[in-house]
Amino acid sequence: MGGSLGLALLQRGLAKEVWGLGRNELRLQGAKDQGTLTHFTTEFSEAALDADMVVIGLPVRLIPESAINFSRLLPEGAVITDMGSTKAELVTAIEPELEDTGVEFLGSHPMCGSEKSGYEAGRCDLYEGAVCAITPTGLTSPEAFKKVSHLWTGVGCSLLELDPVEHDRLAARTSHLP
Repeated sequence: MGGSLGLALLQRGLAKEVWGLGRNELRLQGAKDQGTLTHFTTEFSEAALDADMVVIGLPVRLIPESAINFSRLLPEGAVITDMGSTKAELVTAIEPELEDTGVEFLGSHPMCGSEKSGYEAGRCDLYEGAVCAITPTGLTSPEAFKKVSHLWTGVGCSLLELDPVEHDRLAARTSHLP
């Protein structure tokens, strides 16, 4: 998902730079060579430097810690979003930790993907025509909402605005369709 997002952002001219953060420098270099990112690092502090938005593409259980780590390093006005499949628990874990940081979290859930994973599976058209749920709360500023909305519509998604709890209820129901 992250590789596809990087490709789409760069190929559509929506981002000048796309940074990748990870543990494996060889994999990160491969992603850069494929064009899914322009820079990479293994350090949160380097990835956060001057960033106006962070998109976290990790398993849901790892998103809160990552978001909180980024929030301590990002400049005021930056927005953190994610691509996880659940939202209510993320909001509960993340929003209180971001208080007084000047950084906001606004959950996203692009409803697309494939059975393939890794940067090698990246496709610049993955998000074209997909629905992306965004889950603002009472703490979401109009500026954060606009940034996250622009990100997803820019790569071709239609937006579905949902409360985090309602998102989780609907996502759970649709994941068990016959």
